[in-house]
Amino acid sequence: IILEALDLSRIYLYTRKSLPNGEETIVQENEVSAISVKRRVANNTEFPYFKRWNALFESKLPVRSDLTSLPASEQQWLNARDTQSILAVPIHYNDNWQGFIGVEDMLNSRQWSDSEVDLVKSLASLIQQKQLSRHAQTLRNSNLVF
Repeated sequence: IILEALDLSRIYLYTRKSLPNGEETIVQENEVSAISVKRRVANNTEFPYFKRWNALFESKLPVRSDLTSLPASEQQWLNARDTQSILAVPIHYNDNWQGFIGVEDMLNSRQWSDSEVDLVKSLASLIQQKQLSRHAQTLRNSNLVF
């Protein structure tokens, strides 16, 4: 529905993971593509860890840009994905960003409207609430075990 409503090429969910050596990585959890877009096989090393995105996500700000206004390293990565525009909204848990929802337009260079950003933020909020609910349920269940 989101793909159709926003006329998008791809929507996906990534989570942030800590590696044993202390570094951070981004892992794809799910992706849905428009019918005309070739489905990508999840590759956990595919998504680079952009420090600029980290700073924005920590501040609860989205990444919203067309290809030409991004730093060169991000342009190179998105160009390889045939992406013209990207919107990425962080998902927070316990005041830390734990992942993000990303949407891409492969056909158009676009400036994301506030209503488009708000829609994706609403999705991120729903996912956050589900995580909080699961955590609360886990705590309740653990209190039942003696």
